[in-house]
Amino acid sequence: LASKRAAERIGESGNRHGIEVAYQQLLDCRDASESHLYQSARNHFYDALIDASGNQEIARAMPRVQLVLLQAQLQGFIPKERRVDQIEEFTAVAEAVLQGNAMRAHKAMANHIRRRREALMSLPDEAYAVDPD
Repeated sequence: LASKRAAERIGESGNRHGIEVAYQQLLDCRDASESHLYQSARNHFYDALIDASGNQEIARAMPRVQLVLLQAQLQGFIPKERRVDQIEEFTAVAEAVLQGNAMRAHKAMANHIRRRREALMSLPDEAYAVDPD
């Protein structure tokens, strides 16, 4: 929903700039060896979409703290090469939003979410192990 609304509202005050800056930050971190830089850029991109959507209920509905913790736990199991796939997905979202194409933005984000879910499901069981300490 955020990507669709962001595309619909891309011409409103500061929305285009916010998306462009967040997307560029993602591109700049594409090859970074520090996964926390990429995670931060990815979160900034999501935040920019939510801000541009004008719907702060979306922000409240997202369990951001839990997502950040899960991302940190799983990062060691996700090959750096997978970032290329994620960047391609984010590119599709960013381009659609910046063009004001709400339907394409919605489809691109739905594809991103589906592919991330598939990637998470393909991780080994050890990725989800609870540390007994």
